[in-house]
Amino acid sequence: GAADRVAADGRRTDPDKRKQAMGLVKAHNRRQAAHPAAKSASRLQHDDVFDVDLGEASARTESSHYNPADPKAEGAAWLAAMAAKGSAHAACAAQSPFHLCGAEHEGGHRVVAPRPAPRLATTSSPQKRVLLDGLVLLKGWLDTAAQIEVVKLVSDLGKGPGGFYVPKYSDDARLALNMMCLGHHWDPNTGAYHALRELDGSTPPDIPPSVKQLAMDGLDAASAAATAEGASPLPKMCPDICLVNFYSQGGKLGMHQDKSESRDSLRRGAPVVSISIGDAADFHYSMTDRLDLSSKVVLESGDLLVFGGPARLVYHGISNIYNNTAPKQLVEATKLRPGRLNMTFREFR
Repeated sequence: GAADRVAADGRRTDPDKRKQAMGLVKAHNRRQAAHPAAKSASRLQHDDVFDVDLGEASARTESSHYNPADPKAEGAAWLAAMAAKGSAHAACAAQSPFHLCGAEHEGGHRVVAPRPAPRLATTSSPQKRVLLDGLVLLKGWLDTAAQIEVVKLVSDLGKGPGGFYVPKYSDDARLALNMMCLGHHWDPNTGAYHALRELDGSTPPDIPPSVKQLAMDGLDAASAAATAEGASPLPKMCPDICLVNFYSQGGKLGMHQDKSESRDSLRRGAPVVSISIGDAADFHYSMTDRLDLSSKVVLESGDLLVFGGPARLVYHGISNIYNNTAPKQLVEATKLRPGRLNMTFREFR
C-alpha cells in the first residue's frame, strides 16, 4: 500500500505537517463535491501516487487551489495523509477484503481483467404494480441468466480498487451491509458524493455500460407501466452513480430518503432505479420516516423497483432478509453468498 511504501523509504512528515496532512483528503473531497464534473480529469493511475516526493506533496497541496489537470498532486495529498496516519493498516487493512461469491472467499485483494460486456436480458411479461404515484415495482423483470451476469460483473469489480467495504460513521458505528460505490463515492458521514474514498484513497469504478443500459431500460419499462395504470410518467435520467449494497442474512437498513444528489436532480424528481438479486427481503416505504406507518412489499431476485417524480423522496428501508430464497440456478452458477445484492442507480447532476 501507499503508506507501506512511505514507511519503507523512511519519508515521514514532522508532527505539524502530519496534522495538516490529515485534512488533505477531506479538503480534496470537499473540492470535488463542489466540482463533480472534474472527477474524471482527476483520476489517478496506481503508480502515479509514488512518483511524487512526500515533502514536495505537502508544498504543492498547501500552496495551490484545486487543479483537475494536475491529478498527481491530488494523489500526493492522499499519500501524505496516509503517511500522517502512520500505517496502511489505519486505512487499507482495517477491513478484510470482501468477496461476493463464496468460492472466492480465500485469497487476497487482486485486480481482475475487465469481463466482456454481456447481453443482459429481461423478461417479456413481468408483474407490474404501481405502489404509489411515482413508485413502480416490476416483479421478475430481470431473468436468471442476466442476474448471473450481473453478479459476475459486480463480483469482479468488488475485488479491485474501490471494491466492497463496510461503511461506518465517525463514532465507529457500522452499517449492517457491505457497499461498493460506482461513479462517485458516497460518504455516510456527510451524505455527500466524492471523487475518492477516504478509507484508502481509491477511485470508485465506473458503472459498466451494459449495467447502465439495463438501468435505463428498467426506467423506461417502469414509466410505461405507470402511465398504463393512469399514474404519472417517470422523468428521464442517465445514471452516473450506482450504490451496490450487499445485505447478509441479518442485514437491515432503517427508513431513510435518498437525497444526496444535486438540487436539480431532486427538483426534477430524477428517479432511483433499484435492482434486487439473491435472497428476498421486506421493503418498507412511506411518505413519513415511521416504520410502523409504512407499507411493505417483498422484493425477490430479479425484481425492479423505481421511485421518482412525486415519490422521489419516499422514505424506504429493509427490515428482514429471507434466508436461502435466492434462485438455485443463480447460486449454483455464481456461488453467491447468502444474502441480498441491491444496486441503486441515480443521477447526481
